[in-house]
Amino acid sequence: MRRIFSCLVLFAMATAVLSPSSADAQRRRRRAAAEPAGPSDADRATAREAYGRGQTHLEAGEFEQSEAAFMEAYGAVPNPVVLIGVAHARERGGNAAGAVESYERYLTERADAPDRAEVEQSIAELRARPATLVLTSTPPGAAITIDEVAREEVTPAEVEVPPGDHTVALTLEGHEPVTETVTMTFGERHEVAPAFVVLPPVGDEFGEEGEGEEYEEPEEEAAEEDESIPAGVWVSSAVAGVGLITGSVLGFLALSEQSSFDEDPTEEAADNGETLALFADVAFGVAIAGAITAVVLWLTSGSDDDDESAELQITPAVSAHGGGVAAAMSF
Repeated sequence: MRRIFSCLVLFAMATAVLSPSSADAQRRRRRAAAEPAGPSDADRATAREAYGRGQTHLEAGEFEQSEAAFMEAYGAVPNPVVLIGVAHARERGGNAAGAVESYERYLTERADAPDRAEVEQSIAELRARPATLVLTSTPPGAAITIDEVAREEVTPAEVEVPPGDHTVALTLEGHEPVTETVTMTFGERHEVAPAFVVLPPVGDEFGEEGEGEEYEEPEEEAAEEDESIPAGVWVSSAVAGVGLITGSVLGFLALSEQSSFDEDPTEEAADNGETLALFADVAFGVAIAGAITAVVLWLTSGSDDDDESAELQITPAVSAHGGGVAAAMSF
């Protein structure tokens, strides 16, 4: 009986000792299942091989291949140190903005980075780099204007500018000007390479073959000039009109004086009537002469020879009993 009791006591003690160990084991198994699995041996091997290729390409100046190899290594085993290699490849390849992105990502993923000060210095230097405009043209030799400021250089040329928006204008004599607006980031290289378009040649008013030749009026304009009435015709017609009006007025006044003389015959009335009648005759003579002159000029206006050879002479004629004009035409 005593033996049975002893066995029961020993079993209880063993259960009490072993139970906590079993619970701890179960907790460890659950914790291990919850934690993600680390890189496999194959992943580590891939990362080592890709990282080595990245270093080789970087030393050879093959920066695109170097960046791709480093990114492959980082994808296999995301070690923040590999991002430094990515930044070096991008920086030496001219991608300053990409290098800054890799450096900043490295500092974020490795908060306790021992080289933080050096990396931050590299970031500051990259951000301070100017951008570079690579300017070429076909044909070369174009004048360069950047942001409305003329440069001394001509294409081809490389011009450093601060980051931001810039307007580039290239001009070449005999060609259409080229203007382009670009947005530059720090350390960037941007190429502007226009092919100029030749402007059409500008000739003189008569064309290149018309030099030394006299300009001829179009036939229609010449015909209009030939058919136009000479100024002399208009002047003669105006003189005839004035003479006719003057003669009519003076004739009316002469008739009035004649009526006065018939009612009261006086020497003064007789003299006034004769004077008015005389000047009326002269005015009518001028009107007739002007009309004849206008007709002659109009008939002879079509020929220069006729104008030069034809001559009209008008001579006033006054006598004690009347007056007038005498017209003579010579050819």
